[in-house]
Amino acid sequence: MNGAKSSLLPKSRIKTAMKVRDELDGLIETARILGNAPLMGSLRRSEQDIKSGKLTKATSRKDLDRFFRG
Repeated sequence: MNGAKSSLLPKSRIKTAMKVRDELDGLIETARILGNAPLMGSLRRSEQDIKSGKLTKATSRKDLDRFFRG
């Protein structure tokens, strides 16, 4: 074929199929996480820690320096 690429589908359909595949991959990963009881328990405890103020928010290096160096 002289090195030319050929496809059975137009590029627009291929792009759409790739987007759908990515969405399905995300849904599968979400289902795996939701189906993992120990992980979900850990996430719930982490959310409780955030709400109760047990965690410190760091949005910059300066915040991290302050936290670790006092």
